[in-house]
Amino acid sequence: MELVWSGAAPASVTDRDLVSPARGRFAVLPSNVEATQLAERVLGGECRFALIVGPGGTGKTHLLEAVAARARVAVVRAGDLSHAKQSASDGLLVLDDVEAISGQSKLAIQARILLERRVRAKRPVIAAAATGGIPATKLVPFSRVWRLASIEPPSGDERVVLLNEMCANLGIALPPGAARLTSRTVTGDGRTLRGALTRLRVAAREELASASLVNIAGWLFPYAQASGSYDLRDIVFDAVCRAGGSGPRRLTCSELQSLAAYLLRVHAELPEGAIAEYFGACGGEVFRCVERVRKRLAVGERAMTAAARRAMAFIQERLCDR
Repeated sequence: MELVWSGAAPASVTDRDLVSPARGRFAVLPSNVEATQLAERVLGGECRFALIVGPGGTGKTHLLEAVAARARVAVVRAGDLSHAKQSASDGLLVLDDVEAISGQSKLAIQARILLERRVRAKRPVIAAAATGGIPATKLVPFSRVWRLASIEPPSGDERVVLLNEMCANLGIALPPGAARLTSRTVTGDGRTLRGALTRLRVAAREELASASLVNIAGWLFPYAQASGSYDLRDIVFDAVCRAGGSGPRRLTCSELQSLAAYLLRVHAELPEGAIAEYFGACGGEVFRCVERVRKRLAVGERAMTAAARRAMAFIQERLCDR
């Protein structure tokens, strides 16, 4: 069996790919290749007992779902092991959340006994556990017979690949540069990235592929605020000052603020409250500023139109560099 590397993978899914019915193809990256290779060894019968560890949201469950789909079995949560038919089967047991049976509850003890019996009977198991205060060797019985592999949080470039793979799985088409901007704006794990993509799709109203980077940054504004990576309002206002402060007819300070408010409200679709907070104004004043600029642009006023066009180009340039 061979690994399918994201970025060089075939366009269509093959029977050699690791594919989760719920999440699509598993993206093989340097941060998870060790775990993926171990999973392939389990599927190939070269390894009977495998434990995959890593922080939450790094793809352990996704990998287990893909392994289970290839083996045509179901993923069993460790806490439900005592009630699962797979616990006594001779086939592969795919076990998630092994750390859940490390306690002293009756169900946890029963699950550990069942898992110990499987190991004694040499029935194959691939399991996953979130890293925490419990050493991996304490999570499974007869730890010496288990092969251990870890999944690490993806790097910045890997997050871009992962995001593109998620888009392919979800049927989402991002505009050029949006994947890199999104991966750098949204911190957190794979679940957070998936949630951000869902937000983009809903906000774009099925027109995501034609959205500008200003649109994308505006829709991701809460994520940027949470991570502190950048403030879109700073980028827009700086671009407006740069664009409106040059040319035959320079805009006044009030006009610059009004144009920035217009771009933030109309193009980035930020709420009036976020714009008002930035400029120290009230929501009603933001609305009036936006409408004044809208009317001036509608009649083709040369100075305002030229400043708006240049500012949008500067904003796109800044967002591409992020």
